[in-house]
Amino acid sequence: MSTLADLHRRYTGPVPEDDLAAAKAGGPERLARLRARGRLHFWRQQVKWALAAVRVYRRSINEGRRRPDHDYYTRLLADLHGARRHYKAHWRTVLAQERARLAPPPEPGVALMRDFGRALLNEAAE
Repeated sequence: MSTLADLHRRYTGPVPEDDLAAAKAGGPERLARLRARGRLHFWRQQVKWALAAVRVYRRSINEGRRRPDHDYYTRLLADLHGARRHYKAHWRTVLAQERARLAPPPEPGVALMRDFGRALLNEAAE
């Protein structure tokens, strides 16, 4: 069901948007990566524009074209802080997804020994 023709054969009515987008992107995993990168780009641009707004505001006060309005400046800084927080959160998500995708699968024996070691440490701590 990876091609559009298969989707159109399966559904008699309109194809659900999620299935259609996954088929166009090349699979649900790739669609998730593309959407995550899109959100990352969006928040990066938000940070750039918020920072530019703060700089323009400061420059206009320094040049005497505007009186200081601390409430407005506080809101600008809050907007910048929120955009940076969202950008960092999405960056960590994208980075974790890429690391998980590129990491080789662990050997079964290694995972068992790691879990067994954790169990021993937990018992010793109690």
